Amino acid sequence: MGFEELEAQVANTFERRHAVLTGRGATAIAITLRALLKAGDKVAVPSICCLSPVNVVSSIGMHPVICDCSPVDFNISPDSVKSALESGCRAVIAVHLFGKPCRIREIETLCREYDAFLIDDACQAAGTVIDGRPAGSFGDAGIVSFGSGKIIPDVIGGGAVLTDDESLYKDIVKIASSLPEKSVDFDRKALLHRDIATAIQNASRPRPSLASSYESVRNEFIDIFEHKLIAEAAERIYGGILSIPAECRARRERSLKYRNALRHPLIAHVPVDDGQVVFRHTITIGPEGDGGRNARRVVDELRRNGIHASQHYFPTHLLMPGFALHDGYKCTDAALGAVNLWVDSCADDDYIDRSIRIVEDVLFEVMEEAK
Repeated sequence: MGFEELEAQVANTFERRHAVLTGRGATAIAITLRALLKAGDKVAVPSICCLSPVNVVSSIGMHPVICDCSPVDFNISPDSVKSALESGCRAVIAVHLFGKPCRIREIETLCREYDAFLIDDACQAAGTVIDGRPAGSFGDAGIVSFGSGKIIPDVIGGGAVLTDDESLYKDIVKIASSLPEKSVDFDRKALLHRDIATAIQNASRPRPSLASSYESVRNEFIDIFEHKLIAEAAERIYGGILSIPAECRARRERSLKYRNALRHPLIAHVPVDDGQVVFRHTITIGPEGDGGRNARRVVDELRRNGIHASQHYFPTHLLMPGFALHDGYKCTDAALGAVNLWVDSCADDDYIDRSIRIVEDVLFEVMEEAK
């Protein structure tokens, strides 16, 4: 299948008129912003998210404005988006975090009110349906990712811009045609960035004052975000897209097993909406205000036993305070206490049962120590 046919299939899957394939989801964000805005423009991004949106915005000479997120589902807050738009933001990147739909309709209304562009980021939400429409089909452009480890199985990289706007599509195609090939050093540099960023975030969990040290190193890596799709990745995207419905059902079933079995006074589950795909099953572990210490204990014990788990994304307003919209983010404590449990194909019944027992054992120890 050629690139044009694959782009037509991707567009059809996400109910858009056009799709442009790129080297990764971050590349798709970059070329979309280049087509919509100019250097120096402000772009609203969520605090609880991977580091790519903030870094991409700044790497192309624009100014990210980090918005607050809900402490319940960690998605970008419409109230914070409104404040960002009032401060002069010309675009909003609305991320559906871990497949959970953000309040995209409200954000879309705000963008129309303030004459701003809306980018519907469905990189972690391939298969999520909102009001009968797929995530990625809202706003001026949608973004999807085919990165390894994302929802679509058996893919090894890539992303796409989705749009219904003919003029925007032509501009994006022109920009995409000038993208560089993926360099030999790309994977090495991307891996190094991940390792450094992870080390800083882990060190900052017990000592948040260390988080801003990320600002001093990130500029060394902001050239890793833009490149073309490689042929091998394109070949695997086709089959992956066809498997989205079955993958979504399987992930929801695994998530439900965690939800039904993990019942503890220190645990709260992030709600799952009808039509939502689950990228990770997220729980928050209290008590509130413990700085994520118990979450860290749970993750460490799971990993010691060969179970995939992670703490949630570290708040980017702490890592990059120069881009913070305001003080007093409501999402900070909850995000530090969040734990992500895998619902990939590795999570069979035995895997889920072992995960649940380990979480319960750790929290039993926590409760005993508190007596």
